[in-house]
Amino acid sequence: MAVVMLVCDDLLSKVQLESNWKAKGLTVVNDKSTENPQIIALDLRPNNALERITELLNAYPDAQLVAFGPHVQVERLKAAKEAGAHLVVARSAVVEKVGQLATRLA
Repeated sequence: MAVVMLVCDDLLSKVQLESNWKAKGLTVVNDKSTENPQIIALDLRPNNALERITELLNAYPDAQLVAFGPHVQVERLKAAKEAGAHLVVARSAVVEKVGQLATRLA
């Protein structure tokens, strides 16, 4: 199954996302890992998140980057797409969308 790099500073969100994806058979690593991910899931809440999109895509050019954040932050979600994220979703949809993407990449 796919390797998902989860870039998220919020401990509660990180634990919830990791456990959901691991239950689906995905391997979840953090951004300090030496593994090459097929998918990068990036939380847009930190101030430097938009800059991280460019950094992560440069470091992992073959990965699909999924940016996620609060659905009410429409401008931030739009800015993530403009910064190069392949898919931008509300936080409530990220578990499902990453799972679907992993299935397509398998």
